[in-house]
Amino acid sequence: MLKVKQEVYGEESPQYAWSLYNLAFLLNNQLRFNESLIHSEQIVRQRDRTIPEEHPVISAALQMKAVSLMGGGDSVSAEELFRQSLSLRERTLAPDHWILDTSRSILGECLAQNGKTAEARDLLVQSLENLTEKLGSQHEQVKNARQRLRKFESAMH
Repeated sequence: MLKVKQEVYGEESPQYAWSLYNLAFLLNNQLRFNESLIHSEQIVRQRDRTIPEEHPVISAALQMKAVSLMGGGDSVSAEELFRQSLSLRERTLAPDHWILDTSRSILGECLAQNGKTAEARDLLVQSLENLTEKLGSQHEQVKNARQRLRKFESAMH
């Protein structure tokens, strides 16, 4: 499918970038962080050439790159990318969009790993409350946010 998107739309298109993002997502879920990172970086490099910074694939790729770095043990570098992704999303999405809360929850997890516990806790708690209100307690994003907060609370005791 990736080859088809490449042939039909070209390597510099948002459609091809989304396919790369999906591949990076799958690789990340398989704990293949270095491979995921390669595809995320490829998308981010397009930001300056062919895809506007405000396009959602850019913020998604920045976040995926950060997740891959964090999974590979580099939460310090990941933090800045999470913040960049969140900043882009705050500029382009409605203020109450659930993706912002998911991004804040993931940033909170990263901050916890970096020892920034006060900021981490605030983000983890608030994002879980917001996601639960917006999506309901059984939504997958709510379950993930709840798991992040539980992990944080367990590490604090």
